[in-house]
Amino acid sequence: MIVRDDLSSFRDYRFGFRISSLLYLLRHLRILIMITTSFSRAPRETVWRQRQFDGIADPPGILIADDHLETAAATGLALGAEGFLTRSAGTGIDTIRLVRSWKPHALLLDLSMPLGSGWDVADALRGAGNECLLVAYTAFSTESDLRRSERAGFDAYFVKPCDPNRLMRVLFDYLNWTDR
Repeated sequence: MIVRDDLSSFRDYRFGFRISSLLYLLRHLRILIMITTSFSRAPRETVWRQRQFDGIADPPGILIADDHLETAAATGLALGAEGFLTRSAGTGIDTIRLVRSWKPHALLLDLSMPLGSGWDVADALRGAGNECLLVAYTAFSTESDLRRSERAGFDAYFVKPCDPNRLMRVLFDYLNWTDR
């Protein structure tokens, strides 16, 4: 039996709840669904530009910029095992300082770092005319993060955890490094 209490709500005494409460929840659930679907996921990896270097005789230098030191160390070990020279930085400011002093061939940049995000670093490097390979290496996985990275001047985008063989392949192909 449904009894009308007033103009805005109904009470169903068989189930003991207000239908208006259910409608309220459904309306808000619809809003939540709309919000969550607007954050579409980015692909696990994207390559926008195929930069080709003239060939590197020495082992190429890769700068790993990540505020999680364990991630940077593990990535450095994996790249070092493949013959790359690696260094790491934990902030955006340290990354820019190290790029200026060391001149690496490529950067793996986390997008979320203190004292300058990966996007800030990419903007600064591209604005200064630096043409080294920039790879976003991040846990951020929304389509908007991907597009923002492309606009900032990144050459590729990898969502952590990624296939390390694929990341290595991209680095080797970009750097055109034959002495490995």
